[in-house]
Amino acid sequence: MHIVLFAGFLGSGKTTVISRLIEVIRRRHAGSMALIENEVGPNGVDDLLLGGFAEVKITSLLGGCACCQITGSLLRAIQTIRKDLSPRWLFVELSGVALLSGIKGQIAGLLQGDDSLTAVTIIDAVRWMRLRRAAPAFMEDQIQDADVILLNKTDVAHETETVRDDVAQVAPKHPILTFSALSGDGEELFEELCTNRKEL
Repeated sequence: MHIVLFAGFLGSGKTTVISRLIEVIRRRHAGSMALIENEVGPNGVDDLLLGGFAEVKITSLLGGCACCQITGSLLRAIQTIRKDLSPRWLFVELSGVALLSGIKGQIAGLLQGDDSLTAVTIIDAVRWMRLRRAAPAFMEDQIQDADVILLNKTDVAHETETVRDDVAQVAPKHPILTFSALSGDGEELFEELCTNRKEL
């Protein structure tokens, strides 16, 4: 099972990126999929957007954003999905306020056999510099512990190269991809995820 964590601050575009990636995997017949959402609040609104994909099983983890609460529920959900569904791909959409480092470490402890774990951090290229100034430690955690960084909204961002340079200074060895909700199709991200898991 290839577990892919999607991190990113609130409004970074995680749902759009995941939905485009799901389309690629379906088109390529690249295996079964399951999705876990970590939502803050009473309703998993993304179910409305992603529930139409027949091959995707959705488990919403609702309420609470404290990392210990989310992590505990998340670990149980991953174990249940492995046992009951055993998908080839498991996507985990983290809350926009989740600390990637702690959650990634906890999930790594669950890996078995041929499992793999890739963390993708989605960055809102329009708001990145402002968010970095407002919460530098939090934003750096999201990119330092990522395996792949995706600059989103590059079609409307005026400082894409500045953002890329800033991210590269914090995480110089990480692959940095670009994405646009208007034209992004998820192919480049899919290829990068396959590179992270050699046997795919």
